[in-house]
Amino acid sequence: MFSQKVEWFLIVLVILNVTAITLGTVKTIYSDIGAWLYIFEGFCVTVFVVEYAMRLYKAPTLEQYSGKNGRIRYLFTGFALIDFFAIAPYFLAFLIGTDSNASLLRIMRVLTLFRLAKLLRYQKAFRLIGGVLKSKGPELSVCGLLICLYIFISAVILYVIENEAQPQVFSSIPASLWWAVVSITTIGYGDIVPVTTLGKVVSGLLVFVGVALIAIPTSIIAGGFIEATTREKAEEIRREGAE
Repeated sequence: MFSQKVEWFLIVLVILNVTAITLGTVKTIYSDIGAWLYIFEGFCVTVFVVEYAMRLYKAPTLEQYSGKNGRIRYLFTGFALIDFFAIAPYFLAFLIGTDSNASLLRIMRVLTLFRLAKLLRYQKAFRLIGGVLKSKGPELSVCGLLICLYIFISAVILYVIENEAQPQVFSSIPASLWWAVVSITTIGYGDIVPVTTLGKVVSGLLVFVGVALIAIPTSIIAGGFIEATTREKAEEIRREGAE
């Protein structure tokens, strides 16, 4: 919809804007250049509002949004919602006022970091990944279900083994679920650990199998990405040959 130069300008602006918002959370920096950060924020929001309005105005020129209610259909697309939520917190914070609840204002400021998601629109690779996730949705859903089931079964097993030795730690299956999640995902906070010999051996085996199981979705996404890039390159070669 926009030229490549305009898109690169928007990419740089998003990165600078998110950087400015991040620096604005540092009290010493905000006390020194807070006014300039506020001015820059206003400039960025103005650009994003203009971008949002132009995309909405030109939406019917695209085939998928042509015809009746084309703009309304566009408003509820993923990228349009990202654009909306990228600018909405600014105006909500303005309406709330600086004298209102400080926690609410902090939430509004954090929500502005949603603008980082705008980068997904401009980079071809990000759009490609989105297409891969959509095309591999059924396989990823099955993997997700298997992983959740495996985590639950692991929690039940450790609860049965460790409950008698650590009734305060492995007090219930939900409490054991915390161990299963942080261990199988290899986060490993170490706040809940088995102490019995059997528990240590079984937990080691469960984590080993769990790591392999969690790697499956990664391989599915990687395979889908390779397939998508191969198709895209073949399509480019075909178009060049036709020209």
